[in-house]
Amino acid sequence: MINKINILNLIKEHLSTFYLKDKTKKDNKRRDGKALFLFFIVPLFVSIIIVFLFGNMNDSLSNSLLTCLSILSPLMFGFFPFIYDLIDNDNINPKSKFLIQEFKANVLFTMILSFSALACILIWTLVNNNLDFLLYLKKDIVNNLSTGILLFLSGVIYYLLLCLGFHILMIIQRFNFLINQYNKFKINNP
Repeated sequence: MINKINILNLIKEHLSTFYLKDKTKKDNKRRDGKALFLFFIVPLFVSIIIVFLFGNMNDSLSNSLLTCLSILSPLMFGFFPFIYDLIDNDNINPKSKFLIQEFKANVLFTMILSFSALACILIWTLVNNNLDFLLYLKKDIVNNLSTGILLFLSGVIYYLLLCLGFHILMIIQRFNFLINQYNKFKINNP
Protein backbone atom coordinates (compact mmCIF):
# COMPACT_ATOMS: atom_id res chain seq x y z
CA MET A 1 0.00 0.00 0.00
CA ILE A 2 2.75 2.46 0.93
CA ASN A 3 4.58 1.60 -2.32
CA LYS A 4 1.90 3.48 -4.24
CA ILE A 5 2.96 6.79 -2.66
CA ASN A 6 6.65 6.04 -2.09
CA ILE A 7 8.69 8.67 -3.96
CA LEU A 8 12.14 7.56 -2.80
CA ASN A 9 12.80 5.72 -6.06
CA LEU A 10 12.01 8.92 -8.01
CA ILE A 11 14.45 10.88 -5.84
CA LYS A 12 17.13 8.20 -6.29
CA GLU A 13 16.54 8.22 -10.04
CA HIS A 14 16.95 12.00 -10.11
CA LEU A 15 20.12 11.90 -8.00
CA SER A 16 21.56 9.30 -10.36
CA THR A 17 21.58 11.98 -13.08
CA PHE A 18 24.37 13.77 -11.18
CA TYR A 19 27.17 11.51 -12.43
CA LEU A 20 30.14 12.28 -14.62
CA LYS A 21 32.09 9.88 -16.77
CA ASP A 22 35.33 8.91 -15.05
CA LYS A 23 37.81 6.71 -16.88
CA THR A 24 39.87 6.16 -13.72
CA LYS A 25 37.07 4.31 -11.91
CA LYS A 26 35.94 0.77 -12.55
CA ASP A 27 32.26 1.63 -13.11
CA ASN A 28 33.18 4.69 -15.24
CA LYS A 29 31.07 7.02 -13.06
CA ARG A 30 31.61 9.51 -10.28
CA ARG A 31 29.30 11.94 -8.55
CA ASP A 32 29.30 15.47 -9.91
CA GLY A 33 30.00 17.29 -6.64
CA LYS A 34 29.88 20.74 -8.23
CA ALA A 35 26.40 20.17 -9.60
CA LEU A 36 25.17 18.72 -6.30
CA PHE A 37 26.63 21.74 -4.51
CA LEU A 38 24.91 24.13 -6.93
CA PHE A 39 21.53 22.40 -6.89
CA PHE A 40 21.26 21.59 -3.17
CA ILE A 41 23.82 23.41 -0.99
CA VAL A 42 23.74 26.88 -2.57
CA PRO A 43 19.94 27.13 -2.13
CA LEU A 44 20.40 26.14 1.52
CA PHE A 45 22.85 28.95 2.19
CA VAL A 46 20.80 31.49 0.21
CA SER A 47 17.57 30.54 2.03
CA ILE A 48 19.30 30.92 5.42
CA ILE A 49 20.53 34.36 4.38
CA ILE A 50 17.05 35.35 3.17
CA VAL A 51 15.48 34.27 6.48
CA PHE A 52 18.07 36.23 8.47
CA LEU A 53 17.71 39.33 6.30
CA PHE A 54 13.96 39.37 5.70
CA GLY A 55 12.54 37.08 8.37
CA ASN A 56 9.14 35.56 8.04
CA MET A 57 7.09 35.50 4.85
CA ASN A 58 3.91 37.55 4.69
CA ASP A 59 0.40 36.70 3.49
CA SER A 60 0.69 38.42 0.12
CA LEU A 61 3.92 36.57 -0.72
CA SER A 62 2.32 33.32 0.41
CA ASN A 63 -0.71 33.89 -1.83
CA SER A 64 1.48 34.84 -4.80
CA LEU A 65 3.65 31.75 -4.37
CA LEU A 66 0.59 29.51 -4.07
CA THR A 67 -0.79 30.93 -7.31
CA CYS A 68 2.51 30.58 -9.19
CA LEU A 69 3.12 27.02 -8.00
CA SER A 70 -0.47 26.04 -8.72
CA ILE A 71 0.09 27.08 -12.32
CA LEU A 72 3.62 25.69 -12.63
CA SER A 73 2.90 22.21 -11.28
CA PRO A 74 0.39 21.23 -14.00
CA LEU A 75 2.66 22.71 -16.68
CA MET A 76 5.27 20.11 -15.79
CA PHE A 77 2.84 17.42 -16.91
CA GLY A 78 3.02 18.95 -20.38
CA PHE A 79 6.49 17.53 -20.87
CA PHE A 80 5.33 13.93 -20.69
CA PRO A 81 3.76 13.60 -24.16
CA PHE A 82 7.03 14.91 -25.62
CA ILE A 83 9.08 12.54 -23.47
CA TYR A 84 7.04 9.47 -24.37
CA ASP A 85 7.02 10.40 -28.04
CA LEU A 86 10.82 10.45 -27.96
CA ILE A 87 11.07 7.25 -25.92
CA ASP A 88 8.83 5.39 -28.38
CA ASN A 89 10.88 6.57 -31.36
CA ASP A 90 13.12 3.63 -32.34
CA ASN A 91 15.38 5.69 -34.57
CA ILE A 92 16.92 7.82 -31.79
CA ASN A 93 20.45 6.94 -30.78
CA PRO A 94 21.09 5.29 -27.37
CA LYS A 95 22.79 8.39 -25.93
CA SER A 96 19.69 10.47 -26.62
CA LYS A 97 17.47 7.77 -25.09
CA PHE A 98 19.63 7.89 -21.97
CA LEU A 99 19.26 11.70 -21.86
CA ILE A 100 15.50 11.35 -22.28
CA GLN A 101 15.38 9.04 -19.24
CA GLU A 102 17.40 11.59 -17.25
CA PHE A 103 15.11 14.38 -18.43
CA LYS A 104 12.09 12.38 -17.25
CA ALA A 105 13.70 11.89 -13.82
CA ASN A 106 14.47 15.61 -13.59
CA VAL A 107 10.92 16.61 -14.50
CA LEU A 108 9.45 14.20 -11.93
CA PHE A 109 11.78 15.48 -9.20
CA THR A 110 10.88 19.08 -10.08
CA MET A 111 7.23 18.16 -9.69
CA ILE A 112 8.02 16.68 -6.25
CA LEU A 113 9.78 19.93 -5.30
CA SER A 114 6.82 21.94 -6.52
CA PHE A 115 4.28 19.88 -4.59
CA SER A 116 6.48 19.97 -1.47
CA ALA A 117 6.73 23.76 -1.69
CA LEU A 118 2.95 23.97 -2.11
CA ALA A 119 2.41 21.79 0.96
CA CYS A 120 4.84 23.87 3.05
CA ILE A 121 3.17 27.11 1.98
CA LEU A 122 -0.23 25.70 2.92
CA ILE A 123 1.11 24.63 6.34
CA TRP A 124 2.68 28.08 6.79
CA THR A 125 -0.68 29.67 5.95
CA LEU A 126 -2.52 27.45 8.42
CA VAL A 127 -0.08 28.22 11.24
CA ASN A 128 -0.02 31.93 10.42
CA ASN A 129 -3.81 32.26 10.19
CA ASN A 130 -4.42 30.35 13.42
CA LEU A 131 -1.77 32.27 15.32
CA ASP A 132 -4.31 34.53 17.04
CA PHE A 133 -6.16 31.55 18.47
CA LEU A 134 -2.91 29.96 19.64
CA LEU A 135 -1.74 33.20 21.23
CA TYR A 136 -4.96 33.36 23.24
CA LEU A 137 -4.08 30.07 24.96
CA LYS A 138 -0.54 30.72 26.25
CA LYS A 139 0.96 33.94 25.02
CA ASP A 140 4.67 33.63 25.79
CA ILE A 141 5.28 29.97 25.02
CA VAL A 142 3.07 29.81 21.94
CA ASN A 143 4.33 33.13 20.57
CA ASN A 144 7.97 32.00 20.64
CA LEU A 145 7.09 28.54 19.34
CA SER A 146 4.87 29.77 16.53
CA THR A 147 7.38 32.42 15.48
CA GLY A 148 10.07 29.74 15.33
CA ILE A 149 7.81 27.43 13.35
CA LEU A 150 6.94 30.20 10.89
CA LEU A 151 10.61 31.16 10.43
CA PHE A 152 11.59 27.53 9.94
CA LEU A 153 8.79 26.98 7.41
CA SER A 154 9.77 30.20 5.64
CA GLY A 155 13.34 28.90 5.35
CA VAL A 156 12.15 25.54 4.04
CA ILE A 157 9.88 27.28 1.52
CA TYR A 158 12.71 29.54 0.31
CA TYR A 159 15.00 26.50 0.03
CA LEU A 160 12.45 24.49 -1.96
CA LEU A 161 11.74 27.44 -4.25
CA LEU A 162 15.44 28.04 -4.92
CA CYS A 163 15.98 24.33 -5.63
CA LEU A 164 12.93 24.43 -7.86
CA GLY A 165 14.31 27.42 -9.76
CA PHE A 166 17.67 25.75 -10.38
CA HIS A 167 15.98 22.53 -11.46
CA ILE A 168 13.64 24.37 -13.84
CA LEU A 169 16.67 26.00 -15.46
CA MET A 170 18.25 22.55 -15.85
CA ILE A 171 15.03 21.19 -17.38
CA ILE A 172 14.87 24.09 -19.83
CA GLN A 173 18.48 23.44 -20.86
CA ARG A 174 17.89 19.70 -21.31
CA PHE A 175 14.61 20.32 -23.14
CA ASN A 176 16.41 22.64 -25.55
CA PHE A 177 19.14 20.05 -26.12
CA LEU A 178 16.60 17.28 -26.77
CA ILE A 179 14.60 19.46 -29.16
CA ASN A 180 17.79 20.23 -31.09
CA GLN A 181 18.68 16.52 -31.21
CA TYR A 182 15.16 15.67 -32.37
CA ASN A 183 15.29 18.35 -35.09
CA LYS A 184 18.69 17.10 -36.30
CA PHE A 185 17.28 13.60 -36.49
CA LYS A 186 14.23 14.78 -38.45
CA ILE A 187 16.41 16.69 -40.92
CA ASN A 188 18.76 13.75 -41.46
CA ASN A 189 15.92 11.18 -41.63
CA PRO A 190 12.96 12.74 -43.45
